[in-house]
Amino acid sequence: MRIVVTGATGMLGTDVCDRLSRDHDVVPAGRETLDVTSLPDATAALRGADAVVNCAAWTAVDDAEQRESEAFAVNAVGPHVLATAARAQGARLVQISTDYVFNGAVGALSKTHKMQAKVGETVRIYFGVGGPNKVSSFHVIGEVFDKVYSEAALNTIKHSVQTTLVAPGGATIVELKMDHPGSYLLVDHALSRTGKGAVGVLEVTGDSTPGVYHSGAL
Repeated sequence: MRIVVTGATGMLGTDVCDRLSRDHDVVPAGRETLDVTSLPDATAALRGADAVVNCAAWTAVDDAEQRESEAFAVNAVGPHVLATAARAQGARLVQISTDYVFNGAVGALSKTHKMQAKVGETVRIYFGVGGPNKVSSFHVIGEVFDKVYSEAALNTIKHSVQTTLVAPGGATIVELKMDHPGSYLLVDHALSRTGKGAVGVLEVTGDSTPGVYHSGAL
């Protein structure tokens, strides 16, 4: 398998290249050779690739506060560009999550940067609780998680879960296949937190699936 690794000169990228090169044809692509925010660059870099592992990220947290637009370009626009280029060429994209997120503000995931998917796609969400004291009952209104990796452990999988509990300072990974278009709310079941900003929106577009939802008079 031919695999392009972005961010290949960083700490994570170096380790990923080393491990994957034992079994695959690895093409390292550091920031000196690939601008992940450029679709033409990404398209050229992925030509002939079977997969791309995105290790490129703006990880200087304090610096990102001062250079927000540049950090957003790398951490948000970059994965979208790579996904677009990979889809066009039939390649798979592996997106590595970061230890830090930059959406900790009211409306960040419900107005400013809504998440997007299409009917038939499987969405994977990395959900963490940053505070030291509060637990979270994580749920997507209108959907059921097809898979839940409890405590973010890849060897512990639960199926068909409605709500999953996340400990203080803990994390989980969930997957759900989108069967119907609409606006799905990501919430904590302590719903008073929704008004404080603990809500996200997953916008799903595409054709309706007969039998999933039916609207009409009662």
